[in-house]
Amino acid sequence: MTQVFPDPAALASAAAESFKTLALEAIAARGRFMVALSGGSTPKIVYEALADLDGVPWAQTQVFWGDDRLVPPDDSSSNYKMAWDALLSRVGIPAANIHRIKGELEGVAAVMAYTSELENTFGSSIVFDLAHLGIGPDGHTASLFPATPNLETSAPVLETFPTPGLEPQVARVSLSLRVLNAARVKQFFVTGANKKPILERIKSGEDLPAARVVNAEWWLDAAAAE
Repeated sequence: MTQVFPDPAALASAAAESFKTLALEAIAARGRFMVALSGGSTPKIVYEALADLDGVPWAQTQVFWGDDRLVPPDDSSSNYKMAWDALLSRVGIPAANIHRIKGELEGVAAVMAYTSELENTFGSSIVFDLAHLGIGPDGHTASLFPATPNLETSAPVLETFPTPGLEPQVARVSLSLRVLNAARVKQFFVTGANKKPILERIKSGEDLPAARVVNAEWWLDAAAAE
């Protein structure tokens, strides 16, 4: 499914409302709302809109991340820091409901810690109600890059390294494609004319990591969709 909005602000407002609706539905059905947040400029404005939205059931919402860089949580390139500043510090979510990737650890330790966090919260079946996603100029999503070894791994979490030229050149920890595909709802947020070339490559059927996310919703602004 593809939705096109006139500008990023309209997309962000609609995405925030969708988050609230999905949260209420998940809580009514299963007692909690499980979400994986994304990094990036468009998710940031979504999170800012969400912070201003009343009626979101934060007490029953469990927040994870699709990926993060192996940097401390107060680093400017941390996806956790972005979400904290734009959203989580502004709403009444219990601290115990926030499950960040521990980017201050080295790769193997960070992968093991995040895997344990997922398993302790989900049990044996990791199924998010909502996964927020973006797409990079090389077709990556989360931190699953075209050159990622073991892209089809059965593990829930893996360490990856960015495509040469994509900054910052630091290792990442990412949910696996298997976990992303298991999410009940997957929403790609894509804005700006600079995203048109990679969207055209996806549309042409090129085998890129973002294209391997099945049954995803694509939320575009008019510049990206043109």
